[in-house]
Amino acid sequence: MYPKPQGQNMSTEDMIQALTPNVSTMQQNMVQFQYENKSSIQNLENQMSQISSAVSRLEAKDSGKLPSQMEPNPRQQAHAVTLRSGKEPVIAKEKAKSHIDEEEDDELGACRERSTGGGTSNLNSTTGHS
Repeated sequence: MYPKPQGQNMSTEDMIQALTPNVSTMQQNMVQFQYENKSSIQNLENQMSQISSAVSRLEAKDSGKLPSQMEPNPRQQAHAVTLRSGKEPVIAKEKAKSHIDEEEDDELGACRERSTGGGTSNLNSTTGHS
């Protein structure tokens, strides 16, 4: 593909013509190498960030301090259980219903406490009347 040099008979222009494709290929290889290095460095930075946050959480747990970032509750996202067949298990429905009933009972009890006496004394103390 490239003309082979024949001793010192090649002119400078012929040598430049012969080297140009090699230089171009080498430049493309260097650009690709730089891109791969940049990608690898970015991955390492991400991993270091993850490790740093994990270490911070562990240190906070050990020292009795609050973590620097809130950790989402993984169970909070589980709202329903569905089987592969598409049906919901009966046990899950019963537990969910009893949990909802307990919450409603707690809310009703709190409302009754406010309305039966706790609320009037607060009103009198805030308005200045006894």
